[in-house]
Amino acid sequence: KDSVVTGMRVYTANNSPHADPFKYRIKGRALTGATVKTQHTTEIGDLCWSFDVWWVNMAPCDETDPKQMFYMNALGEIRVRSEPGACMDARYGMDPNYLQLRFLVCDENALYQKFTYDPTTETITSLAYNYCIDYAPDWNVPYIHSCHGGDNQKWTLTGSFEPNKEETG
Repeated sequence: KDSVVTGMRVYTANNSPHADPFKYRIKGRALTGATVKTQHTTEIGDLCWSFDVWWVNMAPCDETDPKQMFYMNALGEIRVRSEPGACMDARYGMDPNYLQLRFLVCDENALYQKFTYDPTTETITSLAYNYCIDYAPDWNVPYIHSCHGGDNQKWTLTGSFEPNKEETG
């Protein structure tokens, strides 16, 4: 059962107007999530997205690791359970100096932090660039590339990845 709170104001212990926060995140809810596995065949077995200090790497799949539990909210933001308030950002996945997807603080107005998942083609597409998330086996990272439908752009989701009622802030 969901609860909705509106008009809540939280005061700090010292009641200082300079310490009055403008935003709080309420934690403690069980968020959904899914491992995101490449369908590209690798020599070391199944590889999944793995959150590593704001970057997305590939690692052996582990459904118990919160750094491998990703989900998409109703705004199309891809988030990771282990880092509340962080969203996948497509800009770094297209930059030839990085060529790796990165997470940044969520900005609900940023189109480059919005994605769609197509269960028919099993592709994840950036709304800002209309490019797909691709697996680069030479660098072992996901990045953004023009869509071509190859296995390195197809992702198997284990768990609940689709939009949920998670907060947007």
